[in-house]
Amino acid sequence: MDLLSPLPGVATALPQPLAAAAVNAFPIPEPREGVQREVQIGPEGAIASTEARFTEWQFHGKERTKKLTIGSQVVVVQHQAYQTYELLRGEFLEILARVAELFPGTQHSRVGLRYVNAIELDEPKPTDWLA
Repeated sequence: MDLLSPLPGVATALPQPLAAAAVNAFPIPEPREGVQREVQIGPEGAIASTEARFTEWQFHGKERTKKLTIGSQVVVVQHQAYQTYELLRGEFLEILARVAELFPGTQHSRVGLRYVNAIELDEPKPTDWLA
């Protein structure tokens, strides 16, 4: 989920109630430093650049097959080994409930669910149907 405006303070510190909700389903915290660079080119060819550092809060499941990322403008849940829709939905909604509680009035700009189905076949030529 992309957020319309940044969550205040999340780029430097994650509120404890949000971190506690994250650790319930994603018990391995692993914060990551990120860098945002902006380059502006003026009409005369003048170049100006800025750089901002921030922390992206990542949490992993016990087997590291799922990950939660909380940034100042994004909340993402990723599963590599999908179990059930109900589990995914419950984990995601629990985090969103804490975000709504801690940051009232937060609005999203985009919400999406992407499902990638990887089928592994033990055949040497799985698409050779005429053989």
